[in-house]
Amino acid sequence: RFPSVELVNTFEPPGETNVRSSFQLSDGAALIGTEETGDIYKTEDGGMSWRKVWDGGEEWDIADVRNFIRGQDGHVYITTTEPGTVSRSMDEGESWEIVSTANASRTVGLVQLEEGAILVGLRRSENGKTSIVRSEDYFSSSEWLPLSNTEPRQNVTCFGHWGGSHVLAGVGYEGSGKIYKSTDNGVTWTKKAEFPDARDLMGFFKAGDNMYVLASGISTLFKSSDDG
Repeated sequence: RFPSVELVNTFEPPGETNVRSSFQLSDGAALIGTEETGDIYKTEDGGMSWRKVWDGGEEWDIADVRNFIRGQDGHVYITTTEPGTVSRSMDEGESWEIVSTANASRTVGLVQLEEGAILVGLRRSENGKTSIVRSEDYFSSSEWLPLSNTEPRQNVTCFGHWGGSHVLAGVGYEGSGKIYKSTDNGVTWTKKAEFPDARDLMGFFKAGDNMYVLASGISTLFKSSDDG
């Protein structure tokens, strides 16, 4: 049996949008990003009520709010779809500004490394390669870096990072799922694994000494016991 579930909010327009991403700001406060309409909603009462704080479709004509992180500078950052931007809120999600627009249809994966660099995964990068954007100064400047110069162009969906200079990138869509690894804070990359039946890689997590990645299309969890 399932526990009882209470419907507390229907995000507009009903039946035409999905909850694409979520982010906890603090105890009782959180943000939700929608798909198709590019909206952000905020709760400050533990999810019992939601207020639309930003309409990305109306403001910037974006379709999706893909991912959230809180930067080491204390501000909240998001990635978006068509256009692919990195945007920032300095007031806990109440207002947003674009800090970078990528040469790609989407910005997807998003992570800040321990040493400070922010990595942004791209979909359909206009350089024709599986690529990321990397910035060490909160997008005052940035680099457009390929994960591979030989593999077909794919989507960089997610990152796995648990401190230090090592970071994993999950790649998929328009090809099989792959894992790339960087040992120099995201500057250079090496392919470490390929899963031919996986359509995409959705997220990394760590439990004990093991790393895991979730693959879509085959509903499978893959494990690494040797640091990726």
